[in-house]
Amino acid sequence: MVDDFERVPIGNDHILKYSGLIAPSATSDFYMTRLCYGENALNYCRGFHTSTSGIWSLEDMPQAALEAKLAMAWPSGIPEGIHKQINSGTFTVFEGHGASVLNQWMVSMSGGCVNYFGKIIEPITFVRVEDLLGDVLKEYDTVMLAVCNPERMQMKRQNGVLIYPLGNFGPDRNEFELVVSGNI
Repeated sequence: MVDDFERVPIGNDHILKYSGLIAPSATSDFYMTRLCYGENALNYCRGFHTSTSGIWSLEDMPQAALEAKLAMAWPSGIPEGIHKQINSGTFTVFEGHGASVLNQWMVSMSGGCVNYFGKIIEPITFVRVEDLLGDVLKEYDTVMLAVCNPERMQMKRQNGVLIYPLGNFGPDRNEFELVVSGNI
């Protein structure tokens, strides 16, 4: 499962897509940047995960990462109206690291790489959240962004429902609030 992904091009880079993952409360496609893939795999190996099976396996990493993002968003369970929405059509969760660059909400596609002498080997590259929504994620009825939004920028989709954070998405629910944009 950990290697069972599709590479989806975006800009000059690509993101990883796991199709049809089943979490306890939803079935979802799950996208993540390469940077998040590496972090999730490392955290999973270190034991910072939850597993529905209770048996540790790196093969469960995508499933556990999806479940963790849903639990961060709704620690007490997905609210009924949202649960009904995500189970009545196509649903996806996108995980990435967000930043505000030139007054736009962006996702870091790579973390950049600096060598021992401080020389940049691989520069940090960004993709606008607006471009993700209008390109890669446009076919979904409901999209949830598990992406930090430190400047608390507002976002809307042309069609469908968008669930996104205002603030820094993560395990501390005091750091962000979720916005549901669209008709539920």
